[in-house]
Amino acid sequence: MNAKFFNRFSFTTKIFSRRIRQILSDIIRWNVPEDFEERSIERITQLTSSYEDYMLTQIPTLSKFARRYADMVKKVLLG
Repeated sequence: MNAKFFNRFSFTTKIFSRRIRQILSDIIRWNVPEDFEERSIERITQLTSSYEDYMLTQIPTLSKFARRYADMVKKVLLG
């Protein structure tokens, strides 16, 4: 194992800690449109998959982070 692996592991572990996850969940909830409850699950799934694609283009070197963050957004929106 090299240092690059441990740096990435440490980064993703810290970025998805409980406090950070709560802060990110709050940010997501604050930015949800008012008519969100009227939208269907299919539309939410489509939006979050588009968001995952966007995150993958913005952070190509941290693809696992982009996927985990997009999954967290989906869980917050559907939860």
